Amino acid sequence: MKGLFTVFNYELNQHIRKKSVIVTTIVLALILFGITFIPRLIPLFSGSGSSDADPKDISYGYVLAQGAWPKGLEEAVQSLPAKRYETRSELEIALKDGELKTGFYLESPLKFETLYMDRTLYASADIMPGLLASFYTNSQLVSKGINPEDLPSILHPEVEQTTTVLGQDNTSTAFIAMFLMLIVYFLVLIYGIATATMVAREKDSRAMELLITSTSARSLILGKVFASAVAAIMQLSVILFAAFVGYQINKSTFPEVIHLMLSGTLTTNYVVAYIFYTLVGYLMYLFLYAALGSTVSRVEDVSSATAPIQFLFIFGYMIAAFGMNMSDSILFRVASIIPFTGVLVMPLRTALVSVPMTDHILAAGLMGLFTVLIAYLAIRIYRWGTLNYGNKTSLRKVVTEALRNKD
Repeated sequence: MKGLFTVFNYELNQHIRKKSVIVTTIVLALILFGITFIPRLIPLFSGSGSSDADPKDISYGYVLAQGAWPKGLEEAVQSLPAKRYETRSELEIALKDGELKTGFYLESPLKFETLYMDRTLYASADIMPGLLASFYTNSQLVSKGINPEDLPSILHPEVEQTTTVLGQDNTSTAFIAMFLMLIVYFLVLIYGIATATMVAREKDSRAMELLITSTSARSLILGKVFASAVAAIMQLSVILFAAFVGYQINKSTFPEVIHLMLSGTLTTNYVVAYIFYTLVGYLMYLFLYAALGSTVSRVEDVSSATAPIQFLFIFGYMIAAFGMNMSDSILFRVASIIPFTGVLVMPLRTALVSVPMTDHILAAGLMGLFTVLIAYLAIRIYRWGTLNYGNKTSLRKVVTEALRNKD
Protein backbone atom coordinates (compact mmCIF):
# COMPACT_ATOMS: atom_id res chain seq x y z
CA MET A 1 0.00 0.00 0.00
CA LYS A 2 1.52 3.23 -1.23
CA GLY A 3 2.58 5.59 1.50
CA LEU A 4 1.25 3.50 4.41
CA PHE A 5 4.49 3.54 6.38
CA THR A 6 5.06 7.20 5.56
CA VAL A 7 1.65 8.12 6.95
CA PHE A 8 2.14 5.83 9.94
CA ASN A 9 5.54 7.29 10.88
CA TYR A 10 4.34 10.86 10.46
CA GLU A 11 1.17 10.41 12.53
CA LEU A 12 3.00 8.43 15.23
CA ASN A 13 5.59 11.18 15.61
CA GLN A 14 2.80 13.74 15.81
CA HIS A 15 1.19 11.78 18.65
CA ILE A 16 4.20 10.99 20.80
CA ARG A 17 5.83 14.41 20.45
CA LYS A 18 2.85 16.35 21.77
CA LYS A 19 3.73 18.11 25.01
CA SER A 20 0.34 17.23 26.45
CA VAL A 21 0.93 13.53 25.82
CA ILE A 22 4.45 13.62 27.26
CA VAL A 23 3.42 15.55 30.37
CA THR A 24 0.34 13.38 30.96
CA THR A 25 2.36 10.19 30.58
CA ILE A 26 5.05 11.34 33.01
CA VAL A 27 2.53 12.57 35.58
CA LEU A 28 0.45 9.37 35.50
CA ALA A 29 3.58 7.21 35.63
CA LEU A 30 4.86 9.12 38.67
CA ILE A 31 1.46 8.92 40.38
CA LEU A 32 1.20 5.15 39.96
CA PHE A 33 4.85 4.74 40.93
CA GLY A 34 4.20 6.79 44.06
CA ILE A 35 1.06 4.85 44.96
CA THR A 36 3.10 1.65 45.17
CA PHE A 37 5.08 3.22 48.04
CA ILE A 38 2.00 3.79 50.21
CA PRO A 39 2.26 0.42 52.04
CA ARG A 40 5.89 1.25 52.86
CA LEU A 41 5.01 4.72 54.18
CA ILE A 42 1.96 3.80 56.26
CA PRO A 43 3.97 2.51 59.26
CA LEU A 44 5.85 5.82 59.41
CA PHE A 45 2.61 7.71 60.08
CA SER A 46 0.90 5.19 62.34
CA GLY A 47 1.20 5.90 66.03
CA SER A 48 2.99 3.45 68.28
CA GLY A 49 0.02 3.50 70.65
CA SER A 50 -0.15 2.10 74.16
CA SER A 51 -2.86 0.17 75.90
CA ASP A 52 -1.91 1.59 79.28
CA ALA A 53 -4.02 4.55 80.29
CA ASP A 54 -2.21 7.69 81.35
CA PRO A 55 -3.68 8.99 84.61
CA LYS A 56 -3.71 12.47 83.10
CA ASP A 57 -5.93 11.20 80.28
CA ILE A 58 -8.58 9.62 82.53
CA SER A 59 -11.96 11.05 81.57
CA TYR A 60 -14.25 8.72 83.56
CA GLY A 61 -15.32 8.79 87.17
CA TYR A 62 -17.59 6.53 89.22
CA VAL A 63 -19.35 6.21 92.56
CA LEU A 64 -20.39 2.96 94.22
CA ALA A 65 -23.70 3.43 96.03
CA GLN A 66 -23.92 2.36 99.65
CA GLY A 67 -24.68 -1.30 100.03
CA ALA A 68 -23.27 -4.77 99.67
CA TRP A 69 -21.45 -5.41 96.39
CA PRO A 70 -20.67 -8.87 95.04
CA LYS A 71 -17.15 -10.07 95.64
CA GLY A 72 -14.85 -9.03 92.83
CA LEU A 73 -17.16 -6.45 91.24
CA GLU A 74 -15.55 -3.49 92.97
CA GLU A 75 -12.12 -4.70 91.86
CA ALA A 76 -13.40 -5.10 88.30
CA VAL A 77 -14.76 -1.55 88.25
CA GLN A 78 -11.50 -0.23 89.66
CA SER A 79 -9.65 -1.83 86.74
CA LEU A 80 -11.23 0.72 84.40
CA PRO A 81 -9.32 3.88 83.41
CA ALA A 82 -11.56 5.80 85.81
CA LYS A 83 -11.29 7.63 89.12
CA ARG A 84 -13.40 6.69 92.11
CA TYR A 85 -15.37 9.25 94.10
CA GLU A 86 -17.00 8.65 97.45
CA THR A 87 -20.24 10.56 96.84
CA ARG A 88 -22.42 11.61 93.97
CA SER A 89 -21.84 15.27 94.87
CA GLU A 90 -18.08 14.89 94.46
CA LEU A 91 -18.62 13.27 91.07
CA GLU A 92 -20.88 16.11 89.92
CA ILE A 93 -18.36 18.73 91.07
CA ALA A 94 -15.61 16.97 89.09
CA LEU A 95 -17.81 17.03 86.00
CA LYS A 96 -18.61 20.72 86.43
CA ASP A 97 -14.92 21.57 86.93
CA GLY A 98 -14.01 19.80 83.68
CA GLU A 99 -11.93 17.09 85.37
CA LEU A 100 -14.11 14.39 83.81
CA LYS A 101 -16.18 13.97 80.69
CA THR A 102 -18.35 11.07 81.88
CA GLY A 103 -19.43 9.87 85.30
CA PHE A 104 -21.10 6.66 86.46
CA TYR A 105 -23.25 6.26 89.55
CA LEU A 106 -23.55 2.53 90.21
CA GLU A 107 -26.75 1.74 92.11
CA SER A 108 -26.54 -2.06 91.84
CA PRO A 109 -24.58 -4.71 89.89
CA LEU A 110 -27.02 -4.37 86.97
CA LYS A 111 -28.12 -0.76 87.30
CA PHE A 112 -26.20 2.47 86.89
CA GLU A 113 -26.68 6.10 85.94
CA THR A 114 -24.50 7.97 83.46
CA LEU A 115 -23.76 11.64 84.17
CA TYR A 116 -22.46 14.29 81.76
CA MET A 117 -21.77 17.96 82.14
CA ASP A 118 -22.28 18.59 78.43
CA ARG A 119 -23.05 15.56 76.34
CA THR A 120 -21.29 15.65 72.98
CA LEU A 121 -22.48 14.04 69.77
CA TYR A 122 -20.02 11.14 70.05
CA ALA A 123 -20.16 10.69 73.82
CA SER A 124 -20.37 7.01 74.78
CA ALA A 125 -20.95 5.08 77.99
CA ASP A 126 -20.36 1.63 76.48
CA ILE A 127 -17.44 0.92 78.79
CA MET A 128 -19.61 0.35 81.86
CA PRO A 129 -22.49 -1.87 80.63
CA GLY A 130 -20.01 -4.21 79.00
CA LEU A 131 -18.07 -4.64 82.22
CA LEU A 132 -21.17 -5.16 84.39
CA ALA A 133 -22.72 -7.62 81.93
CA SER A 134 -19.48 -9.59 81.71
CA PHE A 135 -19.12 -9.76 85.48
CA TYR A 136 -22.74 -10.87 85.92
CA THR A 137 -22.43 -13.57 83.26
CA ASN A 138 -19.23 -14.93 84.78
CA SER A 139 -20.67 -14.98 88.29
CA GLN A 140 -23.76 -16.87 87.08
CA LEU A 141 -21.59 -19.42 85.31
CA VAL A 142 -19.49 -19.97 88.42
CA SER A 143 -22.63 -20.44 90.54
CA LYS A 144 -23.71 -23.20 88.16
CA GLY A 145 -20.34 -24.90 88.20
CA ILE A 146 -19.19 -23.74 84.76
CA ASN A 147 -15.73 -22.31 84.20
CA PRO A 148 -16.14 -18.89 82.46
CA GLU A 149 -12.97 -19.57 80.50
CA ASP A 150 -14.74 -22.48 78.78
CA LEU A 151 -17.64 -20.31 77.60
CA PRO A 152 -16.02 -18.88 74.41
CA SER A 153 -15.22 -22.34 73.10
CA ILE A 154 -18.80 -23.43 73.82
CA LEU A 155 -20.54 -20.42 72.26
CA HIS A 156 -18.11 -19.98 69.38
CA PRO A 157 -16.60 -23.34 68.49
CA GLU A 158 -13.90 -23.41 65.85
CA VAL A 159 -15.36 -24.86 62.65
CA GLU A 160 -12.80 -26.09 60.16
CA GLN A 161 -13.65 -25.00 56.63
CA THR A 162 -11.92 -25.72 53.34
CA THR A 163 -12.86 -23.73 50.24
CA THR A 164 -12.29 -25.08 46.75
CA VAL A 165 -13.10 -22.91 43.72
CA LEU A 166 -13.26 -24.95 40.54
CA GLY A 167 -13.68 -21.93 38.29
CA GLN A 168 -13.09 -18.23 38.92
CA ASP A 169 -13.07 -16.57 42.34
CA ASN A 170 -14.76 -13.16 42.11
CA THR A 171 -13.52 -12.13 45.53
CA SER A 172 -9.94 -11.98 44.27
CA THR A 173 -10.41 -11.03 40.61
CA ALA A 174 -13.13 -8.37 40.44
CA PHE A 175 -11.11 -5.34 41.56
CA ILE A 176 -8.08 -5.82 39.28
CA ALA A 177 -10.28 -6.76 36.30
CA MET A 178 -12.42 -3.65 36.82
CA PHE A 179 -9.32 -1.45 37.00
CA LEU A 180 -7.94 -2.88 33.75
CA MET A 181 -11.34 -2.44 32.10
CA LEU A 182 -11.33 1.25 33.05
CA ILE A 183 -7.98 1.61 31.30
CA VAL A 184 -9.54 0.36 28.05
CA TYR A 185 -12.56 2.61 28.57
CA PHE A 186 -10.51 5.80 28.82
CA LEU A 187 -8.11 4.63 26.12
CA VAL A 188 -10.89 4.30 23.55
CA LEU A 189 -12.62 7.55 24.48
CA ILE A 190 -9.47 9.69 24.55
CA TYR A 191 -7.74 8.33 21.45
CA GLY A 192 -11.01 7.82 19.59
CA ILE A 193 -11.89 11.49 19.85
CA ALA A 194 -8.31 12.43 18.98
CA THR A 195 -8.45 10.29 15.82
CA ALA A 196 -11.80 11.72 14.70
CA THR A 197 -10.59 15.26 15.36
CA MET A 198 -7.38 14.64 13.42
CA VAL A 199 -9.32 13.48 10.36
CA ALA A 200 -11.85 16.32 10.63
CA ARG A 201 -9.08 18.91 10.95
CA GLU A 202 -7.50 17.70 7.70
CA LYS A 203 -10.84 18.03 5.97
CA ASP A 204 -11.49 21.43 7.53
CA SER A 205 -8.13 22.76 6.31
CA ARG A 206 -8.50 21.10 2.90
CA ALA A 207 -5.30 19.16 3.56
CA MET A 208 -7.26 15.98 2.83
CA GLU A 209 -7.51 16.97 -0.83
CA LEU A 210 -3.72 17.18 -1.11
CA LEU A 211 -3.10 13.98 0.81
CA ILE A 212 -5.47 11.91 -1.31
CA THR A 213 -3.59 12.91 -4.46
CA SER A 214 -0.27 11.58 -3.14
CA THR A 215 -1.46 8.32 -1.62
CA SER A 216 -4.57 6.17 -1.32
CA ALA A 217 -7.42 6.53 1.15
CA ARG A 218 -6.58 3.04 2.37
CA SER A 219 -3.02 4.04 3.30
CA LEU A 220 -4.20 7.24 4.99
CA ILE A 221 -6.85 5.60 7.16
CA LEU A 222 -4.77 2.55 8.07
CA GLY A 223 -1.73 4.71 8.79
CA LYS A 224 -3.67 7.08 11.04
CA VAL A 225 -5.47 4.32 12.95
CA PHE A 226 -2.37 2.17 13.43
CA ALA A 227 -0.40 5.22 14.56
CA SER A 228 -3.06 6.08 17.15
CA ALA A 229 -3.10 2.48 18.34
CA VAL A 230 0.68 2.25 18.70
CA ALA A 231 0.86 5.66 20.41
CA ALA A 232 -1.73 4.56 22.96
CA ILE A 233 0.08 1.28 23.58
CA MET A 234 3.39 3.11 24.06
CA GLN A 235 1.86 5.57 26.50
CA LEU A 236 0.09 2.84 28.43
CA SER A 237 3.23 0.69 28.52
CA VAL A 238 5.26 3.49 30.10
CA ILE A 239 2.61 4.07 32.77
CA LEU A 240 2.15 0.39 33.60
CA PHE A 241 5.91 -0.19 33.59
CA ALA A 242 6.30 2.51 36.23
CA ALA A 243 3.64 0.79 38.33
CA PHE A 244 5.34 -2.59 37.81
CA VAL A 245 8.75 -1.25 38.90
CA GLY A 246 7.21 0.35 41.97
CA TYR A 247 5.40 -2.87 42.83
CA GLN A 248 8.61 -4.90 42.54
CA ILE A 249 10.46 -2.46 44.79
CA ASN A 250 7.75 -2.50 47.47
CA LYS A 251 6.46 -6.03 46.94
CA SER A 252 7.37 -7.17 50.44
CA THR A 253 5.35 -4.37 52.05
CA PHE A 254 2.08 -5.09 50.25
CA PRO A 255 -0.67 -6.98 52.12
CA GLU A 256 -1.06 -10.62 51.19
CA VAL A 257 -4.52 -9.90 49.82
CA ILE A 258 -3.00 -7.74 47.06
CA HIS A 259 -0.70 -10.57 45.98
CA LEU A 260 -3.66 -12.96 45.95
CA MET A 261 -5.72 -10.54 43.83
CA LEU A 262 -2.93 -10.15 41.29
CA SER A 263 -2.15 -13.85 41.04
CA GLY A 264 -5.85 -14.73 40.92
CA THR A 265 -6.64 -12.23 38.16
CA LEU A 266 -3.58 -12.28 35.91
CA THR A 267 -3.97 -15.86 34.76
CA THR A 268 -2.96 -16.98 31.28
CA ASN A 269 -6.58 -17.17 30.10
CA TYR A 270 -7.36 -13.67 31.32
CA VAL A 271 -4.18 -12.05 30.00
CA VAL A 272 -4.66 -13.58 26.53
CA ALA A 273 -8.34 -12.55 26.46
CA TYR A 274 -7.56 -9.04 27.72
CA ILE A 275 -4.81 -8.42 25.15
CA PHE A 276 -6.80 -9.79 22.21
CA TYR A 277 -10.14 -8.09 22.89
CA THR A 278 -8.46 -4.84 23.89
CA LEU A 279 -6.27 -4.60 20.79
CA VAL A 280 -8.85 -5.75 18.25
CA GLY A 281 -11.73 -3.89 19.89
CA TYR A 282 -9.62 -0.77 20.20
CA LEU A 283 -8.78 -0.87 16.49
CA MET A 284 -12.45 -1.40 15.66
CA TYR A 285 -13.47 1.72 17.58
CA LEU A 286 -10.62 3.77 16.10
CA PHE A 287 -11.83 2.89 12.61
CA LEU A 288 -15.33 3.96 13.65
CA TYR A 289 -14.10 7.28 15.00
CA ALA A 290 -12.00 7.87 11.87
CA ALA A 291 -15.01 7.15 9.68
CA LEU A 292 -17.24 9.53 11.65
CA GLY A 293 -14.54 12.19 11.57
CA SER A 294 -14.61 11.97 7.77
CA THR A 295 -18.31 12.82 7.65
CA VAL A 296 -17.93 16.38 8.99
CA SER A 297 -16.32 19.42 7.40
CA ARG A 298 -15.62 21.34 10.61
CA VAL A 299 -13.73 20.32 13.73
CA GLU A 300 -16.46 21.69 16.00
CA ASP A 301 -18.91 19.14 14.54
CA VAL A 302 -16.84 16.17 15.69
CA SER A 303 -18.52 15.86 19.09
CA SER A 304 -22.02 15.64 17.60
CA ALA A 305 -20.88 13.26 14.85
CA THR A 306 -19.22 10.86 17.30
CA ALA A 307 -21.97 11.05 19.94
CA PRO A 308 -23.79 7.86 18.80
CA ILE A 309 -20.68 5.71 19.01
CA GLN A 310 -19.76 7.23 22.37
CA PHE A 311 -23.20 6.43 23.76
CA LEU A 312 -22.83 2.87 22.47
CA PHE A 313 -19.45 2.50 24.14
CA ILE A 314 -20.68 4.00 27.42
CA PHE A 315 -23.61 1.57 27.28
CA GLY A 316 -21.08 -1.26 27.07
CA TYR A 317 -19.28 0.14 30.09
CA MET A 318 -22.52 0.28 32.09
CA ILE A 319 -23.28 -3.35 31.27
CA ALA A 320 -19.78 -4.33 32.37
CA ALA A 321 -20.02 -2.32 35.60
CA PHE A 322 -23.46 -3.57 36.62
CA GLY A 323 -22.75 -7.04 35.26
CA MET A 324 -20.20 -7.68 37.98
CA ASN A 325 -23.13 -8.51 40.27
CA MET A 326 -24.78 -10.77 37.66
CA SER A 327 -21.81 -12.25 35.84
CA ASP A 328 -23.68 -15.46 35.03
CA SER A 329 -26.71 -13.72 33.48
CA ILE A 330 -27.83 -14.03 29.85
CA LEU A 331 -27.43 -10.27 29.32
CA PHE A 332 -23.81 -10.37 30.45
CA ARG A 333 -23.08 -13.32 28.20
CA VAL A 334 -24.71 -11.75 25.13
CA ALA A 335 -22.95 -8.44 25.76
CA SER A 336 -19.61 -10.24 25.93
CA ILE A 337 -20.14 -11.71 22.45
CA ILE A 338 -21.38 -8.57 20.68
CA PRO A 339 -18.24 -6.80 19.37
CA PHE A 340 -19.20 -3.24 20.40
CA THR A 341 -19.68 -4.21 24.05
CA GLY A 342 -17.46 -7.28 24.12
CA VAL A 343 -14.29 -5.18 24.13
CA LEU A 344 -15.12 -4.29 27.75
CA VAL A 345 -17.37 -7.12 28.87
CA MET A 346 -15.56 -10.24 27.62
CA PRO A 347 -12.25 -9.64 29.48
CA LEU A 348 -14.21 -8.84 32.63
CA ARG A 349 -16.39 -11.92 32.19
CA THR A 350 -13.26 -14.04 31.71
CA ALA A 351 -11.98 -12.83 35.08
CA LEU A 352 -15.28 -13.40 36.89
CA VAL A 353 -16.58 -16.71 35.53
CA SER A 354 -15.44 -19.69 33.50
CA VAL A 355 -16.17 -18.79 29.88
CA PRO A 356 -16.76 -21.69 27.44
CA MET A 357 -14.30 -21.87 24.57
CA THR A 358 -17.22 -21.69 22.13
CA ASP A 359 -18.09 -18.22 23.48
CA HIS A 360 -14.51 -17.07 23.02
CA ILE A 361 -14.39 -18.39 19.46
CA LEU A 362 -17.71 -16.75 18.59
CA ALA A 363 -16.81 -13.43 20.22
CA ALA A 364 -13.31 -13.33 18.72
CA GLY A 365 -14.60 -14.24 15.27
CA LEU A 366 -17.32 -11.60 15.32
CA MET A 367 -14.96 -8.93 16.62
CA GLY A 368 -12.37 -9.71 13.97
CA LEU A 369 -15.01 -9.72 11.23
CA PHE A 370 -16.56 -6.44 12.39
CA THR A 371 -13.13 -4.82 12.61
CA VAL A 372 -12.34 -5.73 9.00
CA LEU A 373 -15.77 -4.58 7.78
CA ILE A 374 -15.61 -1.30 9.70
CA ALA A 375 -12.07 -0.69 8.43
CA TYR A 376 -13.32 -1.17 4.86
CA LEU A 377 -16.25 1.14 5.54
CA ALA A 378 -13.96 3.76 7.10
CA ILE A 379 -11.77 3.74 3.98
CA ARG A 380 -14.81 4.18 1.74
CA ILE A 381 -16.20 7.00 3.91
CA TYR A 382 -12.82 8.73 4.01
CA ARG A 383 -12.67 8.58 0.22
CA TRP A 384 -16.22 9.94 0.05
CA GLY A 385 -15.24 12.73 2.46
CA THR A 386 -12.54 14.02 0.11
CA LEU A 387 -15.22 14.72 -2.49
CA ASN A 388 -17.97 16.10 -0.26
CA TYR A 389 -17.83 19.29 1.79
CA GLY A 390 -20.46 21.55 3.24
CA ASN A 391 -23.42 20.81 5.48
CA LYS A 392 -23.51 17.77 7.69
CA THR A 393 -25.10 14.72 6.06
CA SER A 394 -26.98 11.90 7.77
CA LEU A 395 -24.88 8.84 8.55
CA ARG A 396 -27.17 6.55 6.55
CA LYS A 397 -26.77 8.71 3.45
CA VAL A 398 -23.00 8.87 3.94
CA VAL A 399 -22.69 5.09 4.19
CA THR A 400 -24.95 4.54 1.18
CA GLU A 401 -23.07 6.98 -1.04
CA ALA A 402 -19.66 5.81 0.16
CA LEU A 403 -20.43 2.20 -0.70
CA ARG A 404 -21.99 3.14 -4.02
CA ASN A 405 -19.06 5.21 -5.27
CA LYS A 406 -16.10 3.44 -6.85
CA ASP A 407 -12.49 4.54 -6.66
